[in-house]
Amino acid sequence: MRSIKEKLIKKKTFIKYLISYMLVFILPILLILFHFYPETTKIIKKEAQNSETVLLSQINDYVSIQVDSLFNCASAIHLSRDITSNLFFKGSEFNTLLIMEELKKIAGTNPFIERAFLYSASNGKFYSHTGTISEEEFGKHGSYFYYENWQQKDIINLINQTSNLVIRPSEKVILPYGNSINAVTFIIPIPLGSSLPYSVLMIVVEEKSFFSFMKNEFETHNGNIIILDSNNVPIVKKENAEYLYTEDFISLLENFDTDGFMQTKLLGVDYIISVLKSDSPAFTYVSLTPVDALLEELNITKRNTLFLVFIIVAAGLILIAFAMIINYRPINIIKKHILSRSEEWLSNTDDFQLIQQVIMKLQNENKELVNRILLNKNIVSEYFLIQFINGNIDNEKGFVEYADEYGIILKDKVCCFAFYAMDRNTLQLLNGFNEMLKLNSDLSAGYLIKGMRQEDFILILTFDSEKDIKRYYEMLYKMISQTSGNIKIGIGTIEDVQDANKAYILSLVALENAIIEDDVAVLFYDEINLEQNDNLMIFFDYIKTLEIAIYRNDLKQMRFSMDNIIRLIRTGIKNVFRLKTVYITAYNLFIKELKKYGVDRNFIYDVHEMKNFDVEYAVTCLEDLYRLLSERIGMNKDSCDRGLPDISEIILYLEDNYSDCNLSLQYMACKHNTTYSNFSHYFKKNTKENFSTYLERIRMRHAKELLRSDMPIDKIALVVGYTNSNSFNRAFKRQEGTTPGEFRKIHAGNK
Repeated sequence: MRSIKEKLIKKKTFIKYLISYMLVFILPILLILFHFYPETTKIIKKEAQNSETVLLSQINDYVSIQVDSLFNCASAIHLSRDITSNLFFKGSEFNTLLIMEELKKIAGTNPFIERAFLYSASNGKFYSHTGTISEEEFGKHGSYFYYENWQQKDIINLINQTSNLVIRPSEKVILPYGNSINAVTFIIPIPLGSSLPYSVLMIVVEEKSFFSFMKNEFETHNGNIIILDSNNVPIVKKENAEYLYTEDFISLLENFDTDGFMQTKLLGVDYIISVLKSDSPAFTYVSLTPVDALLEELNITKRNTLFLVFIIVAAGLILIAFAMIINYRPINIIKKHILSRSEEWLSNTDDFQLIQQVIMKLQNENKELVNRILLNKNIVSEYFLIQFINGNIDNEKGFVEYADEYGIILKDKVCCFAFYAMDRNTLQLLNGFNEMLKLNSDLSAGYLIKGMRQEDFILILTFDSEKDIKRYYEMLYKMISQTSGNIKIGIGTIEDVQDANKAYILSLVALENAIIEDDVAVLFYDEINLEQNDNLMIFFDYIKTLEIAIYRNDLKQMRFSMDNIIRLIRTGIKNVFRLKTVYITAYNLFIKELKKYGVDRNFIYDVHEMKNFDVEYAVTCLEDLYRLLSERIGMNKDSCDRGLPDISEIILYLEDNYSDCNLSLQYMACKHNTTYSNFSHYFKKNTKENFSTYLERIRMRHAKELLRSDMPIDKIALVVGYTNSNSFNRAFKRQEGTTPGEFRKIHAGNK
């Protein structure tokens, strides 16, 4: 018993939700049933009342017409020229035939009439369409026509005393050959209303003739239909029910002054009663329908429906329980796993609350992980930009496309802004940068990184045309006006994207001069008119010459450029900050080239890493790096072309495989088992063109052919070897001076 209780406690959450699901399933069904059957019963009763009202109205119309026709028969006899009161005093056969012919017209032409007799007190005879009967024989028991419960003498006495219409309720009448019917007898004096009528018309109407016009409805009717006279005496009835003679029924009728309906009990049976009152004739039509008979089919349907609902509910509950067991299994597994791994979760906690707490914990951990990923992504992007502006990315590797992988868009031109907060309050700088970076568009883009030397931040602007960055200048001066002149900004020269390092170094020089001059907030490098700056520009020319010599493996030119750089460091530049900047630029150039030969050295980014700068020590370091690089170049120079195929084969391969997005200088070097530098030098020596430029030109040639078709531009980009349309658009504009879309419009217009 205890083990069962413990199991129930452990499964309390399961049981709770199982019961709730079952209630959710059952309650709507029960509500529908409790609403449906009472409403259906009301509707059926209402429809029954309407139906009974229509039925009684039809019976009234029919009976009124037929009763009026009976009165018309009496009037026709009275007004007939052939039949007068004298005929009854003259006992000739001719007179008898005249009367018989008139009665034949009445009985023979109206199916409502079963028998018609004309009585004359003057001669004591009853005339019919078949002959005459003496009053002594008429209605006598055993004769061919008589009433079972109405004696012959009573008939004669009533007829002789009649001066107004008399209607006898339905009673049993014996016809010839032993046949019998239930019939209503109409006794009409002629003339009607006279105190001394000369004859009396006696018409017998079979009871069922009152309903003959609606035989089908009458037979299928579930209740009783009664026609009563002005004294509420039943004249015609469908069924001879016991309640017709009770005081309850009589008092019930007296309560109806007009037409209406009600539901009541008579002799313990519930009836729906409809009443219709008529003035001519003064009849009351009553319909009594047992409620049980009316709802019999509904009750059968109700029982069948309840049984079916019970089966459906039982099956549904079984399915719910089965589904709960299956669907709850993972929850039990998770719960078991949670409780086995951690003791901090309470075992008596609701299962879903327990899982919710764990999910919340996982969500928090996931948010932290996402933040770390985003932070790492930002760090990686910033690292690329640092390498980019320090000149540590090889131009031959297509760093414009490489930048796309970091979400960085590089245009043809670049300019660097170096920022420095005089009061060291960098928060005001960040607020301004947020607004400035909102100006990024397809024409220009700005990227902000943390400063590496004396600057606080570096803004890198990349664009195709100088007019595209005017908005940044406007925002820059707006930011200065909002910071009360506490910001110093140095702006470098506009350079090709390959010379981003130069643009960065010159922005630092401009910033240095802006810091020295108190009344200057923004200083462009071009505005500095100092001899040292001329030496700095000469240095960049030497660096450019050195890069070209290294690329060509020209040791003689390398030595010449190196000597010029050493001389400039020793004698040409006096400012320590600029000396450090020049040294770092040259140092990082050698490190970048040595990495191609597998020599792993670290770059220098921060001037502050060199606390005690010594010129001779710097020269010695550069000479060591130069010697190491020269040895690597010399070792590979002799074997540079060894093992490489004829240049025509390489060009043919490029023509056949230009659509491969993985096709690159590194790919071709690996394919021919040589180094990146060797293959680059071999290709440049034989084609007088860089590998990336040559491949790009092939791709653009094929792209221009496809642009003359209806192929979408993004699909053309994939076909000619670009991973996305942005890279393709920039390359196309670089080669053709226009975008693919503009090229297509121009040539479409020429067509």
